[in-house]
Amino acid sequence: MKKVAIVLGNASDWEQGKLAAKTLKTFGVPFSANVISAYKTPARALDFSSRAMDENVGVIIAVSGPASHLSGTLAAGTVIPVIAVPVSSNGNMDVFFTYVQTPKGVPVATVGIDDCENAALLAIQILALNDHRLADELLQYRSCLTDSLVEADFMLQREIEKV
Repeated sequence: MKKVAIVLGNASDWEQGKLAAKTLKTFGVPFSANVISAYKTPARALDFSSRAMDENVGVIIAVSGPASHLSGTLAAGTVIPVIAVPVSSNGNMDVFFTYVQTPKGVPVATVGIDDCENAALLAIQILALNDHRLADELLQYRSCLTDSLVEADFMLQREIEKV
């Protein structure tokens, strides 16, 4: 099975990154985690992404703060899908816009601010294209989401009857 590489722009980004790790672990998806700065170690970032395919990486999740440089630098070095997770910067929405406005030609998928769980789920979906076990587990996961919502609606209807 291919693994997911979680790349953090800074050690402090692990607070978000570990949420992706937990989600991947729940689905039995192997992963690695590294701290690589696009600013301080750009050669290392390009080297990492250019070797990712040889390291059995199927998807890269890039978790970093206010600038999208990490995800773009990683994507420039590989054809493996890169998913960017912008880390919040004091409620500043500008952080999000720097991620979704990447130049044409080297695409980067972007999930919501601080949304490492969805980044992990998207990575799992990508891997599930070639892994029936993962696809089945995702379908079961979504079924559980539906069941819990139906139950929540049932409970709400019971509460409404009491009003």
